[in-house]
Amino acid sequence: MDEENKIHWPIMFIYEEYTQIDFIEDFAEDHTLGEHLDVMFPPNEFADWDVYKKYTRESIEVYAVLNQVTPIDPSKKTDKRPRKVRIKETSNLLKVLQHQEYVVPGRPIFYVISANSTFKSKFLKMSIDNLMKL
Repeated sequence: MDEENKIHWPIMFIYEEYTQIDFIEDFAEDHTLGEHLDVMFPPNEFADWDVYKKYTRESIEVYAVLNQVTPIDPSKKTDKRPRKVRIKETSNLLKVLQHQEYVVPGRPIFYVISANSTFKSKFLKMSIDNLMKL
């Protein structure tokens, strides 16, 4: 917690298509996903692993898995199945964490996909159990 009483989290962005991870050590609860992605994907630059150059700032979509893990608090347990949902990049981290079906799996985890990649449809069909285990 900082001097303004804001919680800071370590978060992970997973690029399932390339089995790559970005670990952000200090992500304040009032920061948006888009703010960090703007820095990570500057115009006309590509990540080393992006061999097809499809992961541009304009093409990125962010997903989270709801109900991925069982809540510690027994009163919060649900019989709802895990599911992927697209997260608005304008949403701040606190808003995502406060979603009634989002249970933090150790640290917040977000899946980053390019809308321009053929992998997107495969990712959306992929079962939760087949996602990268960390």
